[in-house]
Amino acid sequence: MFLVILLSICILISIVVIIFVLNYKEQLKKFTINKKFNPRYYKKRPVSRNKVYELFLKVPYLREYILNLRKKLYIVKPQDEYLIESKAIAITAISFLITVVIFVFLYKLYGKNAYMTAVIFIGCIYLNNVVSNRFIKSTDIQLLSNMPEFISDIKHHYHSCDMVDEAIYEASNIARNNVAVQGKEIYKVITKSNGQMWLDDYYENCPNKFLKILAGFSYLIKEYGDKKVNNVSLYIKNLNYISEEINLEIIKSKQLGYWLKGLTVIAIIPLIFPPMIENWMGSGFPAAKEFFSSSTAFLLKNFIIFLVILCYFFLLQIKKNEHKDDKAKQKKRTIDYKLLKVKFLSECIRLIKPKKGSLRYKNLEFLLQDSGSPLNIDCIYLRKLFAGLVTFVIMISIFITSHFININMILNDSAYGIKNQNYYLMIGKLGGMESDKQQKINKFDNEIISAVSKFSKKLNEQDFKKAIENEIKKSGYKDEAFNVAINRIFNKLTGTNKEVLNILEILLSLLISLILSNIPIWILMFRRSLKKVDMQDEVFQFHTIIILLMHHDNVDVQNILEWMYQFSDIFKGAINRCLNNFQNPYFALERLKEDVKYKPFSNLIENLQMATDKINIISAFDSLELEREFYKENRKETNKQTVAKKIELGRFIGFIPFYSVIVLYMVVPLVFTSFMSLKSIMGQLSTL
Repeated sequence: MFLVILLSICILISIVVIIFVLNYKEQLKKFTINKKFNPRYYKKRPVSRNKVYELFLKVPYLREYILNLRKKLYIVKPQDEYLIESKAIAITAISFLITVVIFVFLYKLYGKNAYMTAVIFIGCIYLNNVVSNRFIKSTDIQLLSNMPEFISDIKHHYHSCDMVDEAIYEASNIARNNVAVQGKEIYKVITKSNGQMWLDDYYENCPNKFLKILAGFSYLIKEYGDKKVNNVSLYIKNLNYISEEINLEIIKSKQLGYWLKGLTVIAIIPLIFPPMIENWMGSGFPAAKEFFSSSTAFLLKNFIIFLVILCYFFLLQIKKNEHKDDKAKQKKRTIDYKLLKVKFLSECIRLIKPKKGSLRYKNLEFLLQDSGSPLNIDCIYLRKLFAGLVTFVIMISIFITSHFININMILNDSAYGIKNQNYYLMIGKLGGMESDKQQKINKFDNEIISAVSKFSKKLNEQDFKKAIENEIKKSGYKDEAFNVAINRIFNKLTGTNKEVLNILEILLSLLISLILSNIPIWILMFRRSLKKVDMQDEVFQFHTIIILLMHHDNVDVQNILEWMYQFSDIFKGAINRCLNNFQNPYFALERLKEDVKYKPFSNLIENLQMATDKINIISAFDSLELEREFYKENRKETNKQTVAKKIELGRFIGFIPFYSVIVLYMVVPLVFTSFMSLKSIMGQLSTL
């Protein structure tokens, strides 16, 4: 163990040295001659030039982990893609190495059984997330909190120089670090000759949608000029709207962060309760101790572990739902698409997936788009297939293990199958002499069983008991309770022979695996339900985007939809379908209303329909600015309701494991064993 820890520390130091070398190279770049960037080369370069990074991204869950780290590193300092990817890999390696060392250490101390090993493993997964976050100081909420001051500085400098690029540059020089680096990136984008190409690339890496809006609108003003509406600069006016959006988002994010904080810990902590309950109840109640050693307790423990993992995952989904942006291009990096190239797997998926054009197929397509998933239907059914197979293997393994537990309990029960047991043993603790006596009985029984077990299936009951009797006589057994020993050993043998995997358990495993194979679908539905909570919030943001664009002469309905698509999360799939069918604008927008049956969104689309051929955009949305104060107050109330719903959902999910452990592992066993013990004691008393 010492050598493992020492080797791990050496590897850790090596990785830290690599990070310092990368940082040193980055600093050297400041003193080198800046080469002129070629936007065309920059746009066509591969997504990643780091082969190790590309290899890591092929692993499904590790991919999400690294992409999350990469996003946070980009927030701290946008820099060379290769350097960001190298840092993400280094931090991943360090955090996983620390987690492995701690896991090995805790396993040596507490890993006495499979359950404790599972508890340590789940705890280390949570610890890994905490450790990785320690390496990155900046977060989304910190960036959001610094943006209103940054926008205020932009407005101040814009009043002085009346130039968008200069205002952003001057504001970036005095802004806080994480906002300053983003401001300088926006300045580079809007000052390039091929600005649209650079803007699209910035959108792909942008930390949040508000920076996207700021960059896109600043570029629009830089290209087509500012305009005064009611003697007020359109740029200044819309910067105020963006600031309002950010302030509302900050309040919402802080409230969610505060109330959801710690719920993941609450969901994991109940894992340590079963051993504590066993020690507490088993110390003075042998009947309960016997229950906790049974296969029933083993099944309950597995159910608790499954419940904790499921609740922990769904809590992460609630916390990660904010500002999550899955890029369609990332789907090429997932291992699902690689596996689908295997002919056998692709044929299996073709047989089980719904036919293209069927109602089920279309509903699943809409679910994928509405949930913001980068996968396709083949990938979902591949995951369903693997989820079903893994569940079936796990269930069969659990049933086989439970039979082994039952066999072990039978062989270690010195009174198995005996009706007239000593009822005083059902309460209190066994004395030392009594315990030694039971161990001797079990040892003797096991010796006889190993000697006669080969005849257990060949002889009938009478002959088999005779074989046991002969074997007992050979051993020199002279106890008065000779017939009791024969019956006890016979009952143990017949009991252990029954403990085999049966057809009912196989069918139950198939049924459970069939049900749990839908977990990938449930995850998509859960994500979609989380997004639906924020519908009103996103519609209000669309109002802000339309107000930003409506006064520009060169903006049409399609441009507005493209902007809405760029900054949308909930309605992204529906808007994308609309843009793909925009040859006939009116009918494409009508289909969009049918896809999203949400009244505020439908009203917005109806205004866009009028702006396609009847009136101009300003006339179609003339009431937006007049009613903005009403919408703002309404949105504050909607945000409160949204936060309340998510907090309520988070608390419900977070406390499910806690209540399940208390009820399933303490209350139910206590009541059941108490009832059975009382029944047995009353039976014993009636024979006295």
